Amino acid sequence: MRRALALLVTLLVLLSSQTASAHKERPVLSPPRIGQVPDQNRAPTQVIDVCKTGECAYEHIQAAVSEATDGVLIRIWPGTYHEEPSAAAPDLPPDNDDGTYSYEFHVENPNAQNLIAIVGKKDITLRGMGENPRDVVIDGAFQKHVVIRGDRSDGIIIENLSVWHGLEHGIYILDTSGLLIDRVHSGYSRDYPFLTFANDHGLMKDCEAFGAGDGGIYPGGSAETPGRFSMEITGCRSYHNVLGYSGTQGNHVWVHHNEFFDNAVGLVSDSETDHPNYPQNNLVFENNKVYDNNFNPYLTTSDVKATVFADFAYIPVGTGVFLLSGNENTVQSNEFWNNERYGLWLGSGYGLILGPTGPVTTGEPFAPPWLSSKNKVLNNFFNSPSGDRPNGIDIAWDGLGEGTCFEENWRGDGVPATTDAAFLPPCNIPEYGQPMPTTASVPTATNLWAQASLVIVEGEPLCYRAGECEWGPGPAPEDARNLPEGYRPPPDPTPCGPSTCDRT
Repeated sequence: MRRALALLVTLLVLLSSQTASAHKERPVLSPPRIGQVPDQNRAPTQVIDVCKTGECAYEHIQAAVSEATDGVLIRIWPGTYHEEPSAAAPDLPPDNDDGTYSYEFHVENPNAQNLIAIVGKKDITLRGMGENPRDVVIDGAFQKHVVIRGDRSDGIIIENLSVWHGLEHGIYILDTSGLLIDRVHSGYSRDYPFLTFANDHGLMKDCEAFGAGDGGIYPGGSAETPGRFSMEITGCRSYHNVLGYSGTQGNHVWVHHNEFFDNAVGLVSDSETDHPNYPQNNLVFENNKVYDNNFNPYLTTSDVKATVFADFAYIPVGTGVFLLSGNENTVQSNEFWNNERYGLWLGSGYGLILGPTGPVTTGEPFAPPWLSSKNKVLNNFFNSPSGDRPNGIDIAWDGLGEGTCFEENWRGDGVPATTDAAFLPPCNIPEYGQPMPTTASVPTATNLWAQASLVIVEGEPLCYRAGECEWGPGPAPEDARNLPEGYRPPPDPTPCGPSTCDRT
């Protein structure tokens, strides 16, 4: 027991110190903001065309952005955009003592870190003019940390184009009120194809995210907006990432009618003290399809290298949804199938250290300790539509926290979802469930963490489960299923412009 507690404490210490450095943000607040999701039909103050055929005023997107004032529509015609002048801009060291870059830095040096930077300008639209998103390719070629950055860019719209190969991120929207990302494909950036952070009034729809070393879609540090959502994500497909979705403090986010497949883990939501609006709360995850999340990025042959927990832990390959250290989240009316480890894993973490008599704190970043409480898991189906591709275990729960409940979760007709928890409290009592004492289930929690992670301590692998670890470097997996044809490399569209594109 004492060894188990020591292992759990070690794991949580490592997680807290390592995850906080996964992607460093400048200090920023994330309050509820005045505004709304931008209207795609708004009238622009000016239209600027960018193309590769010589018939437009601009050949490079950044040049058009630099010229633009508030309210401008920038039409980007088919072709591949490497943005050579921006790529050639020198990288510069950070100006903040904590190793981050200030807003003022990006105003003065828009292309030190970014291929395309929309900084401080309002109601700018980047619109791909092809028949589909793959007709306009913005390829960062790993020359800059971010391919498209929107910073304090209220009312920004990005639509109908594709973004590739950021050293860190494909699209990064920060500290913004009102953003719309529609029909954008973003792939093979080393951390996040889509990163939105400390924003409000956001909508992402009909997107594709793939090839991420961390999360395909990341809405982090979202505003606390009781009574409404700060961010909506719908109609998207996220696949062939380490994490299909990653949401540290993804608060008041509505994730619905999406597909998460062929990732190592379909969705992760968590709390970290270095992000605004700690702890995570009020994610609504409903009517999504979460399947075949068995992609192993730790194989030497993998075309995606994990940057999440890099060189210190393996995330639990084969898991559909991984919720930890969050509160008042709702997971309902989803379909989970063929996630070989877990359909849904729910537990406490990061901010928590367990002692012999319950949670204890040791100062930052563990104060205050945080359990996962008042989460609801309702009306989910844990099998394929044909009923013959179940998950390994449907529901795993550590039993910690208060008010979490489970109801009407099925594996088949009359067959309840499977679980390794001793008891799943129902939702027909006050506070959404049976209060669970915070001192309970230390062995259960330890065992659950044991099954969830392989941690490397001082260069030596330490597997937190009896027997051998079940993932990490190993035999080649099955050929990836369901990956759209041509998901990599980026397409090579034929350039055309306003007078040369076939618009029939």
